[in-house]
Amino acid sequence: QRGELEGTYGTGATVWPASMVLLKFLELHAQRLVQGKRVIDLGAGTGVTSIAAACCGAKEVVCTDGEESVVELARDNIAAACRTLSKTASL
Repeated sequence: QRGELEGTYGTGATVWPASMVLLKFLELHAQRLVQGKRVIDLGAGTGVTSIAAACCGAKEVVCTDGEESVVELARDNIAAACRTLSKTASL
């Protein structure tokens, strides 16, 4: 909600409690819902759901938001996640 107060990202910089529930749901049902499938994340905000879908084995993930600054935020978060996962995978 910080983005709303600062006038920067609106609500796009917030990971809402419902997002955390969705992440757990995707994790528990990844084989049926995500693995090998194309996923589109509309109103992606921070990109956390897109990252989770990729980690759960999605074939392709499209991450989008209506606010360009939020798209850049999601892009940065996805890049950081990829760097972290690359380091972890090489251990």
